[in-house]
Amino acid sequence: MNKIIPRWEYRIFAEDLGEVDSNVRTHECTRVLESAEDYIICRSSGNNVKIRDGLLDIKQLEDTNNDTLEQWLPVLKVGFPCPADDAARIFLAFGLKSPEMARDEYAYDQFINEVVGGADELAVVKVTKKRHGFMIRDTIVEVADVTFNGVAQKTAAVEHIDPSLVMEVVRELGLDAFTNVNYIKAMKKAVGMEGA
Repeated sequence: MNKIIPRWEYRIFAEDLGEVDSNVRTHECTRVLESAEDYIICRSSGNNVKIRDGLLDIKQLEDTNNDTLEQWLPVLKVGFPCPADDAARIFLAFGLKSPEMARDEYAYDQFINEVVGGADELAVVKVTKKRHGFMIRDTIVEVADVTFNGVAQKTAAVEHIDPSLVMEVVRELGLDAFTNVNYIKAMKKAVGMEGA
């Protein structure tokens, strides 16, 4: 089994990305992806739990360095119906005590309504994304239009396993004119949830 090497990420959000958008788009776009996703957010945690393309996907924040880059580690990706043990892992990801699971496995609607809906600390945010992807100096770069429960934002990001390379590209493209903010923080601000 291949060892997962977590990537470092610098991400920005704004109503208008200005020169960042122009700078990125001077490079060749390698992919365009559109998706509708459900993010599960927790007031007391900043870990990343989402459902995209029928898969429950959990990433946890491993580290933050002096340049404010964040290193995210994928810890679970599983389809529906989702085994109860995997469904319960969202509580572990958020540092919460897992309730007793009433089923052996959960269909998507059961997971949303019973597991997430049964926890006062959790909320579901409906997210749409239209992402344009680029490979710039071996880093993964994207610019995207997103909505959080209908609230529109623009975002741009640079990712790679080498944090120094990420920062070089961040500076070249002008992302460093903005604060590094991850999806969960931006989402919580957009939907009015205070906390981690």
